[in-house]
Amino acid sequence: MTTELITQEVLTPALFEGDKVDIVLADIKKRADLFVPDLTTKYGRKDIASFAMKIAKCKTGIDGIGKDLVSGAKAEIKLIDNKRKLVRDTLDELKEEVRRPLTEYEDAEKARVERLSNGVTSIKETGERALAEWGSLSVNELNDFAAELEHKDDGTWEEFNDAIVKAIIESQKQIQQAIAKRMAYDAEQDELERLRKESAIREQKERDERVAQAAIEAERQRVAQAEIKEVVKPAIIKPKEALYNLVSIPVAEYEQLKKDSQMLKALIDAGVDNWSGYDIAMDEIAA
Repeated sequence: MTTELITQEVLTPALFEGDKVDIVLADIKKRADLFVPDLTTKYGRKDIASFAMKIAKCKTGIDGIGKDLVSGAKAEIKLIDNKRKLVRDTLDELKEEVRRPLTEYEDAEKARVERLSNGVTSIKETGERALAEWGSLSVNELNDFAAELEHKDDGTWEEFNDAIVKAIIESQKQIQQAIAKRMAYDAEQDELERLRKESAIREQKERDERVAQAAIEAERQRVAQAEIKEVVKPAIIKPKEALYNLVSIPVAEYEQLKKDSQMLKALIDAGVDNWSGYDIAMDEIAA
């Protein structure tokens, strides 16, 4: 492509080397500055349009070369990027393959350390749980905890052996504290239960005694009332003058007289009237 502003020889990929583009643009701008537009004639206006078209053709020519260069550069860049990806993928895979034995060893070692560390933590938690939950665990269950820990120190803990021994000792101590708390609590509950039973038996006995006393008192009152009625009843049917032979005394005094009479009778029946002082006592009563 040729123009009047730049030649075909200029429109080559070499134009984009160094500052050649700047030189070409400066030359075109200089020519544009020297161009004198004439709007007074038809030919003058045509020259203006023609000069503007020449500038446009310069832009198209220069940009076309640059576009071709960019397309080629992009193709080269894409090729390079593909090679880079091939390098990355190939060498990453090769690196993983070479390192796989070490990675597997490290994973196994990590799992081993984690397993042993978790074992130490589990033993510690056993003692902590026993001491924290002794109120909901029986003595037998706590003893089972202690027995389980006795089998943990089997020498298979490698570099964690010292930590295991320490954890077992501490947990056993906590378990024994929990057992002591539980036994003291159970003993206290047994004593409270014994006291409750004794109290219940005592209260029942007292209720039974009150009921018996109430029954005895009721029977005594019934008998006393019956005897009073027997004493008073004949007086009602006897002549009026016979009432003057009756004596009224309080019930309590009457009861005491009955007891004294019963006691005297019992003494006589037992042979007290043969006692040497019996006659003297009778004489004093008679006097």
